[in-house]
Amino acid sequence: MKYQYTLILIFFGIFASAGNSLAAPSVSGVSGTLNHGNSITITGMGFGTKTTAAPLLWDDGSGVNVGDAPTAKGWTGGVPSYTGAYSAYSSSSMQYRAPGFRGTSAPNSHVSHYLGGAIMGYDYGGFFGANGMLWKDLTVSSPQNIYVSFYTRRDPAWERGNEDNYKEFNYCSAGLPYTLPESLVLVTFAGNQWASYQPLSKDGGGSIWGSDSANDYSGWAKRELILHTETSNGYATVIENGIQKDTWMGDLTKGPDEYGQLINMTGTGRVFSIGGYQRPDVDWTESPYPDNFKYFAGIYLDTSFARILIGNAATLTGSTTFRELQIPSAWADTSITATINQGGFSNGATAYLYVFDSTGTANATGYPITFGSGSSDTTPPAMPSGLSVS
Repeated sequence: MKYQYTLILIFFGIFASAGNSLAAPSVSGVSGTLNHGNSITITGMGFGTKTTAAPLLWDDGSGVNVGDAPTAKGWTGGVPSYTGAYSAYSSSSMQYRAPGFRGTSAPNSHVSHYLGGAIMGYDYGGFFGANGMLWKDLTVSSPQNIYVSFYTRRDPAWERGNEDNYKEFNYCSAGLPYTLPESLVLVTFAGNQWASYQPLSKDGGGSIWGSDSANDYSGWAKRELILHTETSNGYATVIENGIQKDTWMGDLTKGPDEYGQLINMTGTGRVFSIGGYQRPDVDWTESPYPDNFKYFAGIYLDTSFARILIGNAATLTGSTTFRELQIPSAWADTSITATINQGGFSNGATAYLYVFDSTGTANATGYPITFGSGSSDTTPPAMPSGLSVS
């Protein structure tokens, strides 16, 4: 019987090793004290590989003084930016703000600063005064994956006007955001509908994605975008407050030129941005709009779908209150080291940990943890279905 048991365990080891890349990740334990900023180790199987463990950019505003440039956390740029003839409005430029700025609290107690700037209009600096956004230059591979998660809201005194053209994401050729050709622009109208504009045409077209999204007047909203650029299987999925709004599918390697003709995006340089152009009123002559501040916080941006998320429910679809990204520093198939981002969770709260591999596949059931406690990885790895030890 002992010999039979050994053979079965050897077979199990070979099967598990060969099948890790085919199965969803399985979390068997978490060690370390689960408090904000502490280091933890996650153990399990099927995590896959991640060439650079850390995300491309993580901006929690920690230790950043008000007035520091957005590039302090790795951004290529941020607007609005009021300089020169518009320097009188410099205090409204995109910069880090302490909680309580204009009566706006942070999304949670673990965010020390957030980014905010007021969109005045084209009469106040053109591109640099009509857009509220942050962007990052990328060197692309093919296909290109992009994942971003962040909190965002508008100032409570935001003036909507009679046309609320409100863009939230952009993926385009090298240069500034909205450099043609663009392969993706996601727009909201009147604060309650998503629409995809590119790559269908330069001046319009697109599909309405829902009737209950993008409402961030009354508080902070958590947005996620999953973007995969490929000729035949490209897609862009928007998730808002844990609810998938829709997925746009198509060729995301092309965009319109200045004449509206679809052309290939050449070269390896790209720009990805969050936020964007916002037109609170059709008539810019009524500007400036000093109350039209746009805010961002807790921004996680990466070019890999491999990530760690802690949610408030035992399933991902049920995690609609909190979905906090964790910051990995080492990544192997059976072990990950990460820094805790406690986000909106309080000490003593029960939460559930999910590990996504490079395909964006996560463990189906969240691994339960309790913030403020110490845990150890004593749970044995889950056995693949269909096998038994006798």
